[in-house]
Amino acid sequence: MLRIDSATGNYLFTSCEAGFSLYGTVVIKIKACKTVLNHTASNRNISVKIKSCKCKATASINEMSSVRNFSLSDGRTDDSVCVCQ
Repeated sequence: MLRIDSATGNYLFTSCEAGFSLYGTVVIKIKACKTVLNHTASNRNISVKIKSCKCKATASINEMSSVRNFSLSDGRTDDSVCVCQ
């Protein structure tokens, strides 16, 4: 689960299965219907691409200190519910 505050860039990523969380602030770039969010630090790389006109999104989360990699994909961002299941 990835939550992003579009006003501040603050994010919270939680892997419900792994019991793992990361938080920080992404840089947000918006061009027409495409939004790109990135955060690179010494211990992580977060990359998110949102195509708002198509209601689709993908994300890649790489946490380097424990070598954890996560990929997210949402084909219907207009009906998403952020809850660990």
